[in-house]
Amino acid sequence: MHAAFADIAICTPTVAQRAAVLALTLAEWRRFGVEPFVHVQPADWRMSTKSARRTGDETLRLVLAQRPEARFILYAEDDLLLSDDLPNWLHALKMLGAPATLYLSGKHHYPNPYRPADSRAAAIAEGVFEVQRFADWYGTLAVLLPRWLAVAVLGWPSPYHGWDTNLQEFLAAHGIPLYGVCPNPVQHRGAPTTHRPGAGWERSSTYRLASDRGGISPGEGVDWLASGGWHADPQILYARRSLPICHYLADAKRHEEPPG
Repeated sequence: MHAAFADIAICTPTVAQRAAVLALTLAEWRRFGVEPFVHVQPADWRMSTKSARRTGDETLRLVLAQRPEARFILYAEDDLLLSDDLPNWLHALKMLGAPATLYLSGKHHYPNPYRPADSRAAAIAEGVFEVQRFADWYGTLAVLLPRWLAVAVLGWPSPYHGWDTNLQEFLAAHGIPLYGVCPNPVQHRGAPTTHRPGAGWERSSTYRLASDRGGISPGEGVDWLASGGWHADPQILYARRSLPICHYLADAKRHEEPPG
């Protein structure tokens, strides 16, 4: 197993009808010597966004129980391609201790200078950034979550059916930013969805651009400073939104007192 995955549990929800595309995706993961935990939706469930959300929740619940030592959970769908640079990005992202998506569709959510003006460019800027226009973000093709956040999201009483919309609503409610990377180390394979027949699919506009066009990928262990509204510990943001006001005041007072 590649060292970057040693403290990560990868989980993949799927349905029996997508066995062929799942096999291709598992082959991608095995290039790095890892085997995702796969949970198949029960055959007697009707195909819908509601059942997809239930399957996603159950997948997350099972992997948390089976991998108690994992510090991070990588929620990954069953139809993706992986860049050879993925392990390097994982080392950088784990240092953030924050949720991070490895895939963004189109160019809408990139800040300058990471927003690619031309996908045929010889080189693009590389780095970690806060996802822009978060209210419009969707799509959990591959999302890295610290364990504490995966547990918190699982217990979030969201009314939304989409697992991505559920995550978005949780992060927005607690003021926790989502981060992304450029170039994206994950690409949507382009398999038709079974829950919304006839719907199309989107693609990353930066996948593998740096590897293919001469950019510099982050070295192992490099602490890349994220651009945007970086918070040193997103877990504090969640805790402050979740505790009574007396806890906020006590916490603020402790931080105002001089040491010693």
